[in-house]
Amino acid sequence: MTLQKRLNSSPRAIGNACSKNKCLLLIPCHRIICANGSTGGYVLGKNIKEYLIKLEKNAK
Repeated sequence: MTLQKRLNSSPRAIGNACSKNKCLLLIPCHRIICANGSTGGYVLGKNIKEYLIKLEKNAK
């Protein structure tokens, strides 16, 4: 189930909540992917988000 469905909220509200996240690795907002499959934005920048996703994918 997606975060949007679980929170019954809009993508903008979810993005706003993630932008205020102070515990970036404990609450992994970098894992949120857009509905169209793109990575979207991230408070530390798109390159860091893509790096973290790739790092986690390779760790499995």
